[in-house]
Amino acid sequence: MRKTALSVVAVLAVSAPLAAMEEVDVNDDGVATLEEIQAVYPDFTPADFARLDVNADGMLDEDEYGQGVEDGLIPDGG
Repeated sequence: MRKTALSVVAVLAVSAPLAAMEEVDVNDDGVATLEEIQAVYPDFTPADFARLDVNADGMLDEDEYGQGVEDGLIPDGG
């Protein structure tokens, strides 16, 4: 029972940032732009975005977005 509960918690912890990204990613292309994020989170700054955009492609993929949630730059769960 304890192992099952831990598994559920782990799945929820991983899926929460992705669910929030789905809310932000309005064109459903699998990445989030600065404009998409700011439409939902107006206080999110270009500096925050640059910090998370580690490959400097102008978009946050799921890993980069998830890091933003972990770092507290993007609210958890939208």
